[in-house]
Amino acid sequence: MSTAAAPKTEKQWLSLSAEQLRKELTKRGLASDGFKKVMAARLVAHDAGLHPPPQQHQQQQNPNSSSSAGPPPAPLALPAAPAAASANTGNNSVASTSSSNSDPSSSAAGLTDDAPPPPAEGTTFIFSSDEVKNFTIPDEINRLLRVHGNSVELLDRKISSNIFEDLLASGRAPEPRYLSGVGGVGKSSILLMMVVLAMRHNRAFFERFAAAPAPAPAPALAPGSFDGAIFLIYLPKTGAFCHETSEVAASQLIGDLRIANRRLLRSGLLDEPAFELLKDAFVHRKTSSGHFESALNQWGRINAALVGLESQSHRFRTLVLIDQWNSIIHAKALPVGDEDQLKADHPAQAFYRLSTRFGFSLFVAAVSSSPRMDSSNALSGSQCGGAEQPIEFLTDEEAETLRAIWYYRSPPFRITAASMKRLHLKFGGVARILQYYATSQSHKNPEAEFRRLCEQYYDHRLDRLIERLRPTTEFTSLVCDLATIVARTSIPERTPEVWLQTGLVKQDPTDQSQLVPVSDLVRAAAVRRFNAERANLMRIVFDNPATTWSALEIFVLSCLQYASQTLKGTDLSDESVLELTTTVDNVHVLDRSITNLGAKNYLAAFNGDQPFPVGTLLIPGWPNHPVADAVLLTRQNDDSNVLIFFQISKSSYADHQTKVPNLVSNKIGNASVLAVYRELFGLPNNVDYNPPSIAQGKLDGTLVKYVYATLDESTAEPDHDVFLMREAHVRELDSEAWAAMAGVEP
Repeated sequence: MSTAAAPKTEKQWLSLSAEQLRKELTKRGLASDGFKKVMAARLVAHDAGLHPPPQQHQQQQNPNSSSSAGPPPAPLALPAAPAAASANTGNNSVASTSSSNSDPSSSAAGLTDDAPPPPAEGTTFIFSSDEVKNFTIPDEINRLLRVHGNSVELLDRKISSNIFEDLLASGRAPEPRYLSGVGGVGKSSILLMMVVLAMRHNRAFFERFAAAPAPAPAPALAPGSFDGAIFLIYLPKTGAFCHETSEVAASQLIGDLRIANRRLLRSGLLDEPAFELLKDAFVHRKTSSGHFESALNQWGRINAALVGLESQSHRFRTLVLIDQWNSIIHAKALPVGDEDQLKADHPAQAFYRLSTRFGFSLFVAAVSSSPRMDSSNALSGSQCGGAEQPIEFLTDEEAETLRAIWYYRSPPFRITAASMKRLHLKFGGVARILQYYATSQSHKNPEAEFRRLCEQYYDHRLDRLIERLRPTTEFTSLVCDLATIVARTSIPERTPEVWLQTGLVKQDPTDQSQLVPVSDLVRAAAVRRFNAERANLMRIVFDNPATTWSALEIFVLSCLQYASQTLKGTDLSDESVLELTTTVDNVHVLDRSITNLGAKNYLAAFNGDQPFPVGTLLIPGWPNHPVADAVLLTRQNDDSNVLIFFQISKSSYADHQTKVPNLVSNKIGNASVLAVYRELFGLPNNVDYNPPSIAQGKLDGTLVKYVYATLDESTAEPDHDVFLMREAHVRELDSEAWAAMAGVEP
């Protein structure tokens, strides 16, 4: 769009069709969901940023800012499900989440006068690039150091200092810990802060004794008065480390240990034999042939020196920090012969067990969300009981401190408290993503930029998972799981263990047998990634007998979202040919919270206290939703509004466990399925939308329809008024897409 042209008004945008609005949004790289009014407001807000007043134009430009336009949405994209209606914010408060009509990209939030107070003393953790010089650290922290003048301020939740204090103050080696929590909640930051604390402790120790004329004698240790150095082992990128060959990994690890402990290894302060043995192991020896020993052999000597340390008698203690620890556990669990199986001589083997001891040591690991630890002996050992330390989502106070950190940075990044809360909930409580990607660049729409960056984050993680499993036997299972997320948001917990190690899913708090994305953006990423290879992946799902019905469900749900569609079918006896026209302007994934909220409160929480309008397709976002897989209110040629319930199944209608009468006998919460959807659409409770003979399966003469799609070809007695779609009818929804999926000629 030319920047010279005057931007359209909201009224002008509303004069266009919903499909035209979606195209305009897509061209701008904006989210294309929501009602017409929402899409129009989004376009107005975006285009206003392209036409600032002349006196402000120079201020709004920044040659270093990246474009806020993300890639256009993939075709046939199912909508991103709303996040849970409540989130654990640390005080058990309930906060409603924005639905598709309050997407962050619809806001033009930028600089704001809603100024938070500066972060209170003791609530942040500041360190400089000098303190982690030459360290391998998370990429996001490196990015922050570059952007904010080689020092960075992080939210300090006191977890790192409390754990580190255990190493200093304990009279015996403290129990190991592993940090758990959804991907991005802050586990890596906690480990990095412990690295900085260890380096500061060592600097203070060596400065205190720098002028000592002779090696300092080892004093008697007492709890709370440790006067010695910390030997640091830090693996921040364990996933990549495990994929290196044993020799390369050993060389990399030795180099990292030299950097982390350079002052300690050069010191003459510690004169005890055990320390001399450890220092000697870092000397690269020559073999009898005159060649230098392999890195793997040298690591063996270093590891032996560490393992041989006594638990109490040394003047140095060992701190072991392993990020992505479950990468070691998973790689070790792979069958022998698998190219990713952890080899017996790989250095990562030394950090497999949480109970591993290197003298007086503290082992702290971080794992992805929902790790499968119960089946692993990595937790075996007398000191591993109660080792898990969950890292919770931010409390309201912590979120406000995080906002203040951004606000008072140089340059500032200002955001309202309301936007902060919405972003925090929208992104699944992933505070680390918000923290790291707040690069303070000048954006026309900061919230949309946040969303784009977070989408890239999840897209990248999902891409890595797919490509890692593509050559393995687990790929088919992964694709079927991915298809289930696309179609129904959650997946059964019987899925491959590797899926749980990604940080992309977590246990559904309302149904422990199900896994759900940690954020609606994860599901959006799954949809985009699935659509990128739709034909190939759909073929895999369709060809697997156990998931053919999933392919059918995804296919039908995708086709139902076309702007207009003509459904063809028959009655149950195959005698009467039937047709239904559908028009869809908006798609909303129904959140499971409706079972507790009820229709009225759900509308208040997710749709501005307004009923969903004609042209809205509602897709339940959880499995086992009673009676229907989708519900649509659509206008017919005679201007009547028809309420259509869609059921998609692998079995015949006769064999299906729910039928037309279940619309009134089955409940969502305290009301019948039919009553709930009537209220969601604001329909009257009259004979048109409450058929008097529905208990007998009769809908004829009313504005309620029941569409049953199946690949089963058996016939049934025409007892109920059902619009039956067999394979031939389903194929007509999109013959080319069906042919690609089923491997047949279109």
